[in-house]
Amino acid sequence: MSILGLQSSSDLTGVQSLDIRRKVFYQYPNGAAPLMGLLSMMDDGDGETDKPSWGWNEERFPTFQAKTAQANSAGPFTDTSGSNGAAGTDLTAAGWGLAGNAAFRVFLNDVSLIQERDVLEFRNIPGTSSSEKTFQGVITAVYPTENSVDVLLIETVANVLNTTAANAMDVIIVSSAAAEGDRSKTGFRTLPIEVYNYTQIFRHSFNFTRNALKMGLKFDSSGTYKSTAKINSLKHMKLLEYAFLFGRRSSYAATTDDGDTTVRRTLGGIRWFLEQYEKGNTSNGGQFDYRPNGSDISGDAWDSSDDKRILDFANADITGEEFEDRIIQNAFRYTNDESYEKIALCGQRFLSEFNKYAKNASLKTIDLHSKEDTFGMKVTSWETAHGVLHFKSHPLLAQTDVHNSSAFILDMGELKYTPFQDSDTTLLKNRQPRDYDGRKDEWLTEAGLELHYPENHMFLDRLGSITL
Repeated sequence: MSILGLQSSSDLTGVQSLDIRRKVFYQYPNGAAPLMGLLSMMDDGDGETDKPSWGWNEERFPTFQAKTAQANSAGPFTDTSGSNGAAGTDLTAAGWGLAGNAAFRVFLNDVSLIQERDVLEFRNIPGTSSSEKTFQGVITAVYPTENSVDVLLIETVANVLNTTAANAMDVIIVSSAAAEGDRSKTGFRTLPIEVYNYTQIFRHSFNFTRNALKMGLKFDSSGTYKSTAKINSLKHMKLLEYAFLFGRRSSYAATTDDGDTTVRRTLGGIRWFLEQYEKGNTSNGGQFDYRPNGSDISGDAWDSSDDKRILDFANADITGEEFEDRIIQNAFRYTNDESYEKIALCGQRFLSEFNKYAKNASLKTIDLHSKEDTFGMKVTSWETAHGVLHFKSHPLLAQTDVHNSSAFILDMGELKYTPFQDSDTTLLKNRQPRDYDGRKDEWLTEAGLELHYPENHMFLDRLGSITL
């Protein structure tokens, strides 16, 4: 069985010539463009787009969580005397208490997912004498304009602080409680978000005079054509690979060689989508509302939040506990692969540091060599408590010090190579003018990346070492 839910390599012989990217990958499984090769193997094949800017919808299941927000001059809790959800009189800052079924009002950073009859749990709210209070209440009214809700306590609570220390504390929905014989309320619905990317045009031409084309060479008696076409195809694949990893989406006016005004587009790659997820939403300067009302965490430390998808270690060392409990656990926090498998495309130095840690920590890893399982790639697999991670050394990451200590952890089922209509990678022959005494051919691709659910992926950058 193949890794990552991809097409079995036993099926490749009959179809390899149908896709140039697949053919190149089949011939060079450990070459410089493993992502392009893996994407060419996906079971559902490559869909096409007839638009250079195309989008897709993501139905994002909401997280029923909010945080407390300041009401007046101190904490989030008031009585219900304010009209239409406005702040009433602050509850006692030094410690308030109410009996079960008593009402109060609390201000939150977001009430869009809260409905009447939901049961909220207030987690670890500061109390007197350095204590923490956790309590629950039933929602009786929701005020979207004020971002406040009215709550009936389920049990008696005492000595809860209402200072600024009680702001930004976690509130989660834990159940729903309707009164016996009561009527139904309005329904709940969240709409999918639309995400979009651009296609990018990649062109690599090569030409010869008639004499050069026909001249035999010491290393190839048939002439220079085959070797030149091969070299240009490999460069073409490498730059496709780089763009899908590191490309930044843009669209600007451009002038052609003939002086015509047109447009030049660049596609957004994997890292660009992860950046948008960390920005959270359009209010923070992001392109999409991945995390409505979420904060911009793009400039925060790698260990500051479980929502971090780009972890820059700045060449610092991390502990094995951090690697396993914070990073790998977080990498598998979201996954849509049924077998919980992901691939880590990494630089040689990153793989070396992992192998040293695995040896020192007595972790069991398996080197997969079977062509049936890995399409001829050399893969090291590690079965963790959270899922299976397949490490594949990526030549392009290893070629420079910039990314040799970096790795992309990818949920392959959420990535899709999307060519523009009739513009997948192809060799176009005889592109020369009619009176040119020679020949020009060209590799051409117009394609873009479709990336679903950035939280399923991760980029680990500039790892130092992993210590015990």
